[in-house]
Amino acid sequence: MSPRSSQQGSLPILDESPVLFPDVRVNDEVAWRRTHGQCPPDARSMSAGADRYVRHEFNVLGSGWVRVHYGMQCNGFEGKNYSDVTVTAESVLQRLAPTPRQRSVELLRLARQFVPEYVPIDWHIDFKSGYRYPLVHHKQLKYGLVEGFDAKVSADLSRCYHFVVLALAWRTTGEERYRREILAQILDWMAFNPFEYGPAWRANMNVSIRVVNWIVAFSLIRDSFQASLEQDRAFLEAFQESMIRHRRHIAENLEFPEGHFHPNHYVANLAGLLVVCSLCRGWDPEASAWHNLALRELRIELDRQVLADGFDFEAATSYHALTLEMISYALILAARMEGNHQPPAIRTWIGDRLGSDRLATLRDMFIALRDIIQPNGLIPLVGDTDDGRFLYLETPQGAKRDWRFLSCVGAGLFDDPSDASRLLLPDTVTPQDWTAARLLVNGGRLIERGFTQENAAESVPFDGRPVELKSAAYPDVGFYVMRGPGFHSLITCGPIGTGGKGGHCHNDKLSLTLCVENLEIIVDPGVYVYTASKEYRALYRSVFSHNTVVVDGREQNRFLSESPWWGCHEDTRCKCVEWESVPDQDVFVGEHQGYLRLDPPVLHRRRILWRKAERSVMITDELVREDRPAPGPEAQATFMLHPRCEVTIVDGRLAVVEREGVRLEFATSGGRWQLASGHYSPSYGTQVVCPKLMLSLAGGVSENTVSISW
Repeated sequence: MSPRSSQQGSLPILDESPVLFPDVRVNDEVAWRRTHGQCPPDARSMSAGADRYVRHEFNVLGSGWVRVHYGMQCNGFEGKNYSDVTVTAESVLQRLAPTPRQRSVELLRLARQFVPEYVPIDWHIDFKSGYRYPLVHHKQLKYGLVEGFDAKVSADLSRCYHFVVLALAWRTTGEERYRREILAQILDWMAFNPFEYGPAWRANMNVSIRVVNWIVAFSLIRDSFQASLEQDRAFLEAFQESMIRHRRHIAENLEFPEGHFHPNHYVANLAGLLVVCSLCRGWDPEASAWHNLALRELRIELDRQVLADGFDFEAATSYHALTLEMISYALILAARMEGNHQPPAIRTWIGDRLGSDRLATLRDMFIALRDIIQPNGLIPLVGDTDDGRFLYLETPQGAKRDWRFLSCVGAGLFDDPSDASRLLLPDTVTPQDWTAARLLVNGGRLIERGFTQENAAESVPFDGRPVELKSAAYPDVGFYVMRGPGFHSLITCGPIGTGGKGGHCHNDKLSLTLCVENLEIIVDPGVYVYTASKEYRALYRSVFSHNTVVVDGREQNRFLSESPWWGCHEDTRCKCVEWESVPDQDVFVGEHQGYLRLDPPVLHRRRILWRKAERSVMITDELVREDRPAPGPEAQATFMLHPRCEVTIVDGRLAVVEREGVRLEFATSGGRWQLASGHYSPSYGTQVVCPKLMLSLAGGVSENTVSISW
């Protein structure tokens, strides 16, 4: 199909595709601006980010806001800089064969009909290190071979999350430049990413996420097209053709989970396949069969990848949230494209296709998400994280660990006003957290009437009802949550995850996080990078970077020699010995066997007691050895503290930790406190220095207690 086609027949992408958002009308949002003399609060937030995207400025995985273009000079990553300022868009296209090159030239010409003087984006560059993937078939491209180069940067850019932000900005402001920029950037992307060529086609998960973002963005601007206009028609023909190619690529490159360290990739494939087939079923003869396959496989993966306690089996908090987002959003979008737009109808559609048991599993996943959200609205970073998302439908707020928007989607989909005991919301949510839920499951309205700038910052519980704060145990994944007003602690004591592969596991067994007075104090270090640095990948997975005990300077679980990036041996074989939560206290006792491989063997047992009224946590570590008379190995207890914490060592046995007016005393029964510098990554690709409290225990010490009070 030529982008200059003047054929005036029907366009299936417009005439035969289901309407995803029939109840979102831009005029309502523009009327708000006229009535109130300003844009709605959501619109101001959306347009701020959209303005950057119009200027081709992106902030991806710690890059900071930079304008991305051919021949750019990058800042480099950890001393590595591969920038080539001689690269031009024309030189890249010259590497294509004549036919695809001509097609690319036509697509760029069409892009400039929508945005005159349009400057192409360099979709192939890691704009942190400056390294560029060549424009070759995606199966020829590898990662992890060039130090400092992060393949995730260009991959995330080509997921095109920002298209939805631009579409929402157009919806809420009515400014035509946002809509035109979407069209120009899609055409630009097509021009420089011919089917199956280039890094944007390398990982099928990225292809799957991209097609959903394209579909949602298209659906939000769909009623703006005029098929009688030649340039609109040419765009729609190119877009329709790309939908078929995306569907075909996903179907032919499924990332089956059996031999994979990252089974969430397969979930992404199925989610993308379900959404694109839901769009194309009326005019793609193969779509119905793949649509049915996606639903069938989602049923299988819900059984396989979600544990009995409702947690994702990869045992990483961020990947639980991402997997839940992908599954729930894809199902909701598919249900909407069959005419189901209100929560009861959407629930019925999902239950009919997945079964009532799996519908209950989906709700259990939302309950698990609720319980790991801390009082500050953020989830603790246990296990791996890469800031991965499916769709940005919520009002941008900045914190990558803030998943309250997804809890709001769950609440909108499932909550029954007569069943207050099973509310899916965390402690508090803000009006901004409801943006995605309003669009997906509450009639599709972007702005609630009466929502003003004055009340935008207020915390509002669901329906005005208080959220009941309870501690919770998730024994299958091995997460134990102590929870109360302003207090949250997550303890890890479970398998390495991913069915024994440990794909996203860290050496964090019997580690804990601690949030008091709504402030994070003891933190998990997160993840700095994956394949861009073997050194940092190992450091952030190491037991030395987690809040547990290191014995004889050894890792808890041995990493795999054949895989420097993912997986480990399951040496720890964790076991929860005791868990009790009563009104006045919570008690956890767990142990792991990771050090039984030492000579002499050592079993690490940890007891954590939270005395609620006394505002104290006592952590008792036992190093159990059979031959007690012999000297044992040295041990070290570590506590990674939030970067905003200030630490004073009063004497060897007492350390004072202060943060924003909250004062905590860390008292130890043995050993001596030492203060060192640690590394903390609040989001993928960013790294800051944090205080690291260390307690050295001499060989032969079998028990020690640290008391934390505030």
